[in-house]
Amino acid sequence: MLVDNFILAVPFLAFIVLHLSKKAGLILQIPVCFIYSIYFVGEQGNTPGQKMVGLKVATADRKPPGYGKAFLRAFVYLIHYVPLLGGVLSIVSAVMISVTKKSRRYTI
Repeated sequence: MLVDNFILAVPFLAFIVLHLSKKAGLILQIPVCFIYSIYFVGEQGNTPGQKMVGLKVATADRKPPGYGKAFLRAFVYLIHYVPLLGGVLSIVSAVMISVTKKSRRYTI
């Protein structure tokens, strides 16, 4: 989400403004994004950007997933960026989404 991208750009921009290494900013960005996603999705089921557009991650009983499932979700999302493996995982994800029962998709 665009809002999340603006929020997560702050550490990277801080490194640029402080004339520190862009590489260090990018390296810092990965754990910050990971922790940001795990915290918000695990705690309330959505990030601020997802909340603005009405998206929510929930378990089958419509509760926030908790930190363990949020960690797993963030880890799988991170794997999407690995060349080749990410492409295969994207195809598997698309198939899984398409075969999920409609009753598992809820509106807020």
